[in-house]
Amino acid sequence: MKALAYLVGLLLSAPVLAFALGVLALGHAIATRNVFTLLYQLVQVFAWALPLTALAAVALVALVACAFFPRGRLAGAGMLVALNVAALVVVLRATGLPREGGEALFFLPTVVAVGLHGTLLLRRHRPRAA
Repeated sequence: MKALAYLVGLLLSAPVLAFALGVLALGHAIATRNVFTLLYQLVQVFAWALPLTALAAVALVALVACAFFPRGRLAGAGMLVALNVAALVVVLRATGLPREGGEALFFLPTVVAVGLHGTLLLRRHRPRAA
């Protein structure tokens, strides 16, 4: 059951993590303000794309594998709580607070993921009744 909660939280984390990565990339592109620098960085990104993609795939497989080991699940839940909170801060800082309920619904999966992973962390440290 704990492994399933961990994996569901991992899936629910994906949208805001991807959006935060896009916000950071767009912020960098706007801050550069030089077409030639952006073109040079684009060439560098293509050169680094394969190693970075392989690294991201290994990290994803490691996070999924953490679901099946109690200590790994604890470490993975801690990392995912930190990543989700950081992603929420980046997105909310860039876009501002939601003005309508529909805009706030976008953040619901991430809040649920933080809740699931936070519950896994809290239950691990709660003393058991004798």
